[in-house]
Amino acid sequence: MVKKFFFFLFILSIFVSCKSSEKKGEEFFYPKPYFGDELYLPNKDDNSFTICVIPDTQKYFHQAYQKDRHKSYPMNQYEIANRQMEWIVKNSEKNGGDISFALMVGDIINNHHWYRCEWEYADKAFSILDNQIPYLYVMGNHDFDNKFISFENKYNVSGNCYFLKYFGPNSKHYKNKEINGGFYKDGTSSWQILKAGGIDFLVIGLEFEPNDDVLVWANKLIQQKSNYPVILVTHSYLSVFNELPEGLKEINKKRKISDEKNFEINELKNLKGKAAYTNLSNHSKNTGFNSGKDIFEKLVKPNKNIFLVLCGHSFAGANGENSRIDINDAGYPVYSFMSNYQGRNDLYKSLGFSGTPKVCGDGWLRLMTFNMKEMTLQIKTYSTEFNCFEEDSDSDFLIKFDWDWETRFNN
Repeated sequence: MVKKFFFFLFILSIFVSCKSSEKKGEEFFYPKPYFGDELYLPNKDDNSFTICVIPDTQKYFHQAYQKDRHKSYPMNQYEIANRQMEWIVKNSEKNGGDISFALMVGDIINNHHWYRCEWEYADKAFSILDNQIPYLYVMGNHDFDNKFISFENKYNVSGNCYFLKYFGPNSKHYKNKEINGGFYKDGTSSWQILKAGGIDFLVIGLEFEPNDDVLVWANKLIQQKSNYPVILVTHSYLSVFNELPEGLKEINKKRKISDEKNFEINELKNLKGKAAYTNLSNHSKNTGFNSGKDIFEKLVKPNKNIFLVLCGHSFAGANGENSRIDINDAGYPVYSFMSNYQGRNDLYKSLGFSGTPKVCGDGWLRLMTFNMKEMTLQIKTYSTEFNCFEEDSDSDFLIKFDWDWETRFNN
């Protein structure tokens, strides 16, 4: 009888599909990871192109999660990031795919200046993209050397600033390359002109919680290049939680408490509506830096050419997606998406590792496919580890551009 029961479980497992639950926060189940031929995205339609968004990679490069350093650990998590980069290259336009360029939303590594090996893991992974596909990345809070000391001196970078050494203007990812772009001061923020579908996009990468000088620089840049559609990439902009209804906001004001930290997590996750903007981190308050809401008010809202904002940073367990649509001062919509899967650990569960599963991100990427004939933006979420797409409504959806592209971007 026992043998028949286990045989039944075995047969049942064969038919388990690669589909996640539609309920946020619920544990996902996947079959064994798929390490065979990847699912390709061939460019079959001349009217479409895809931008790949690389969410926070910090857990992939975390020094504690590498078998090379800790023999009892079951794997090298940096290999997950390597496979992500290899998949992006295989599906790039250069290799017959649909991906025009890639954008990384920050928190490249986890432990900033404490473990140089994390920067070396990250450096090798991003090198896979070099000379294969255009890409841009931004600094997250974990990428600053002095994260736990003070952000007041974050511009006083010196020779021991690993971000600038491994990913700055003089790093191999920029040096001796023909890149149509530039930097803010020493290289903590940057911009590039990236082409997709015959369209030149101005892509601006802002460091974590930029100060007013950075926003002035970005505003001037947009004014100088006023005919370009603008994609803004920054680490902290949207929260994984949604905006509180007005009633709860009033209660908060009376109690003098913050939106996110003083309500039950389950209540916040179930609130319907737009994603909330991120608040300033404690070490950035009263120092002239800007929150997600500040970035919207000072940069996004006044500039009609900013139509897309991408960010990471925020997550709650396995939940790492959110979005909102705002109307700028010119009356055009702005689409903002937050993607951060570092809280997921289904890879460990599916491989049957004993002990507490470690978080890693499971190889999830965000794919944004523009169809300029149909004037649509298709959002899909793909895992290089499981070779599957996530199919819930937060991970797979379509946006229709109900405005005229030429009118908006030709002044």
